[in-house]
Amino acid sequence: MKKIRNPFYTTMLAVTLCAVALVGCSTTPKEDATATKVAESSSSPVPIDTYVGKVQQFIPKILDGIGAEFSALSITSDHKAVMIYSYTFAQQVDKPTTVANIDKLWRGIEATCEDVVIPEMAQEGVLLPGVIYVYLNADGSKVDSRKCGNTESTAAAEASENI
Repeated sequence: MKKIRNPFYTTMLAVTLCAVALVGCSTTPKEDATATKVAESSSSPVPIDTYVGKVQQFIPKILDGIGAEFSALSITSDHKAVMIYSYTFAQQVDKPTTVANIDKLWRGIEATCEDVVIPEMAQEGVLLPGVIYVYLNADGSKVDSRKCGNTESTAAAEASENI
């Protein structure tokens, strides 16, 4: 029987891969603010919401572990099968430079997503899982977003585009 990994370690690995490469993109300081958004569902939790709930409890530890690069991290879902990581940079970053840095790292992040995160989500009962990574500037403007796995649901697409 395959051992289920602790969602903290999976999340920490994905976040660390992203944070390490983006260090040095900042140009304008901003106050630190930790934001945690909790996915809400009016009916019984679906597997994605249960999984996201497990991962959300580690947000403070994840932010502590990645240093000052990000001021906030929210982990939500589309309430179907997609987990959405939204990273907010602690300082304003140059969008073209940051997107270029994400481009350089994307293969590693995507491989971790496909080889670790997606299978873990499937083990937790999420059917056709997907992940969206959204990167927000310190002022809340969108810097970039990337998708991994099955992200075809309407709610996921809207969440990615409306941030």
